[in-house]
Amino acid sequence: MKTQKTIAAPQRRRRVVADLQTQRVLAIRMVLHCILFMVVGGIIASVNEYMANSAMNPQLLREFLTRNFVSFSYAILALLPLLIYDSMKLSNRIVGPICRLRDTMRKISRNEQVTPLNFRSGDYWQQVPREFNAMMEQLRGDVAKSDRPVTDRPVTDRPDSAAVDSDALATLATH
Repeated sequence: MKTQKTIAAPQRRRRVVADLQTQRVLAIRMVLHCILFMVVGGIIASVNEYMANSAMNPQLLREFLTRNFVSFSYAILALLPLLIYDSMKLSNRIVGPICRLRDTMRKISRNEQVTPLNFRSGDYWQQVPREFNAMMEQLRGDVAKSDRPVTDRPVTDRPDSAAVDSDALATLATH
């Protein structure tokens, strides 16, 4: 009897933040990059203005640089929320699939029923669910064909490898 493969419908992205710890680091780095960009931009503008107008009164030069640096800083600060939001959306496309894979593996380790893994359209690593689902099918087939418990068979040639939980694989084979 053939088992029918059911693939879960792609999920719609509901949140911008998939993994707060990882994405917080990215947001902080984005802010630090913007600050560094402003400082370096200000230094370059100062040097350029000084070289172009070295005869200019130092007070006028300072006012000119301050006015330009402040304008430049406002522009960067105005764009910062957009840059952070865009980086969070992009990182969600990277982190989200890994979180979904981790959650599926946790369900398997707790002997819970799992549906085939499916990433959303636009997520990175689209080959991972295909390979993961193929691995799960192979394990289900191996367990179904076996007449002895999985723990009786060697898992690998390495002596330090852990034995496979036969109850967990049996559960997978029945779903």
